Amino acid sequence: MNTVCLIGIVKNKPEITETSKGTKVAKILIEVERNFPNSNGVLESDLYQIQLWRGIAEQFKDCITPGMHVGIKGRLSANNWETSSGNKMYSTEIIAEHISFIHPK
Repeated sequence: MNTVCLIGIVKNKPEITETSKGTKVAKILIEVERNFPNSNGVLESDLYQIQLWRGIAEQFKDCITPGMHVGIKGRLSANNWETSSGNKMYSTEIIAEHISFIHPK
């Protein structure tokens, strides 16, 4: 099973681009607070880049603004490649499949 669920705050407005084949894609950055404090008692947060593909990119491009609280349900996409110097490189991306708007109290 490959499922990722995150709740966080949007940090940027999505901008749609197109792949060479015309597929629409947008990226947003969300800040997700950790659920445990650090050694100083402070809750830290992590930043995650989320990819929105095709219809979900079109649907949400004008609705998502910085500062909004959102829930993201999606999946991980793992990639690997070899550099020209022969080093193996790896990356993991989060692909959004569903976005929910959350209204904080």
